[in-house]
Amino acid sequence: MEKRMVEQLGLDAAQQDKLHEINKKYQAKSEKMREDMKNATDEDARKALFPKMRETMKNRNVEIRSMLNAEQAEKFDEMQKQREERMKKRRSPDQRGGNVRPGK
Repeated sequence: MEKRMVEQLGLDAAQQDKLHEINKKYQAKSEKMREDMKNATDEDARKALFPKMRETMKNRNVEIRSMLNAEQAEKFDEMQKQREERMKKRRSPDQRGGNVRPGK
C-alpha cells in the first residue's frame, strides 16, 4: 500500500520517509487490534473493537494528509473515497463479506 501511495501521489523522498514513519507508528496498534478481533469470543466483543480501529485509521490518515500538498491531499481524499466504496461493496448482501455465506 505504501508503494502505491508513493506512486499515485508522487511523493518526494522526504514525504516517503515521513509516510514510512507514520505507517510504522500505526502498524503495531493495527496488528494488536486485528489480533484482538481475531481472538474475540463473541460478536459483541468484536463490534466493540470496530470504533477503535476506525479511530486509529482516521488518526493515521490525518497525519498522512497533513504532510501532503494541496494536489496530493485531493488525490489522497479520492483514494480514501474509492477505498470506502470498495469496502462497502464487500459488506453488501450477497457479496464477499455480506450476509450470504457458502454452505449456509
